[in-house]
Amino acid sequence: MCHTYNINAKSFSLNTVVRVRILSLQEKLDLAQLLSLFVAQSNEGYAIFDQSDSIIYANQLYADIVMGTKPKNITGKTFATAITEAYQDKRGIRIKINKLDSWLKKSNQSRWQELYRSTEVELFNGRWALISEQIIGGKFLFVHATDITYKKALEKELLVAKNKLTTQAYKDDLTGISNRRDFVEKANSEISKALRHKKTLILFMMDIDYFKQINDQNGHVAGDKIVRSIAQLVKLQLREYDIFARIGGDEFALLFSDANVESTILVVSRIKEIIKNTDFEFNQKPVNCTVSFGGCVIKLHDNLETFMERADENLYKAKRSGRNKVIFR
Repeated sequence: MCHTYNINAKSFSLNTVVRVRILSLQEKLDLAQLLSLFVAQSNEGYAIFDQSDSIIYANQLYADIVMGTKPKNITGKTFATAITEAYQDKRGIRIKINKLDSWLKKSNQSRWQELYRSTEVELFNGRWALISEQIIGGKFLFVHATDITYKKALEKELLVAKNKLTTQAYKDDLTGISNRRDFVEKANSEISKALRHKKTLILFMMDIDYFKQINDQNGHVAGDKIVRSIAQLVKLQLREYDIFARIGGDEFALLFSDANVESTILVVSRIKEIIKNTDFEFNQKPVNCTVSFGGCVIKLHDNLETFMERADENLYKAKRSGRNKVIFR
């Protein structure tokens, strides 16, 4: 069923009411006033500079974020003057270089030179801000400042998490040195460079003597402690750029790039003697410990697999011939 309603002249629609209210509002407050009210009460910073780079307008948030003060204290001043005063009072933007003039010179090379630019800045109060600048009509520079402290904190957390994951992926949990995965990547790179540039590359495999017996007699906790201690002793004897990794269990790899054979053998022999003469103990009980080494130099047609196989063969020879030895062939 369809119903028909008659609307007389006294009736009016909802749209009519809205239009009347908008017209009434426009009579009391024009667009410029609305924009001015919005900027003044905004929770983000706004400022306007004239061609002399003087601040002709700044709301509270801009003055607070960028200059660390109130609008009345910076209005009418040039950017350089306002920043200098803030720098001297250690407020607003944290400028980390010693010479403020150098910072201002670098800043002025971009200000008024690019139609639009934005940059992240650290503040003296420990917070961060994103400063965006835009030239309008060639005569005014409009600046927008927004607090990005939460964003920077989140970025830092993500970076820490990423670094932690990277460490877990490439570092041995027990010893803190490189793990097998890291060793393989670095060793392949070093092999390529050595063969390409005809450089000497030396690999030693190292194994803790009678490690199973140490574990059986003292427990795996003692074994872990021995592995950690030996890893630290070896690391102290190596150059910063030598590659030292735990391949698994009680087996380690030492890779010496662009090295001298005689001096490298002396280094490895010294490591063997240091470990032999170190007093290891667990639960106040002495634990005797020695290591064996097998090494070789890179050959023209070597890859990592054949390189490690030859070093392992010499390690097994050192173990079979009495242990606590260095065999290099």
